Formats: sequence, structure tokens, C-alpha cells
Amino acid sequence: MNAVLVLIGLILYVASFAYRLARYVALLSEIFPNKMRGVMISIVGTWNSVVSFSVATIFPKELEVIGQPILSYLCFLGFLTLLLS
Repeated sequence: MNAVLVLIGLILYVASFAYRLARYVALLSEIFPNKMRGVMISIVGTWNSVVSFSVATIFPKELEVIGQPILSYLCFLGFLTLLLS
């Protein structure tokens, strides 16, 4: 694998997360009522960790099955979707 492409992909992933999804994580304390806030933020944080672990675990298998060019194309489409939404 080309190390420069991996680095660029990682930078784009972090940038797109910070641009779109990170603001929703910051708003979690405002979404839930005061009585349920502690429990719900714990549930959301746990779910976020489970999904992140799943993505990190499944990615190498996806890369083997789908192949790098197709997976790169799908990731680029996801990145464009985030930017355009």
C-alpha cells in the first residue's frame, strides 16, 4: 500500500468528521432532557465506540474482498456525500 495515499485518506477522514459529524457529538448534552442526560450520553458514547471498533475491525477484510480501487471509490463517494449534505 502507498503510505502517502494512506496518510491523505486519514487526513481527509479526520477533516470530514470534524467538518460534519463532530458538531453532533458536541450537541449531545443539549439533545437529552436533564433527567436522562447522564444515562443517554453514556449509551451514545458506548454505541459510538462499538461502531468505531467494528469499522476498524472490518476494514482489512473489506479491503481483501472488495479490493483497494473499488473501496477507494466508495470512500470518495462517501466523502462527497458528507461535503454536499
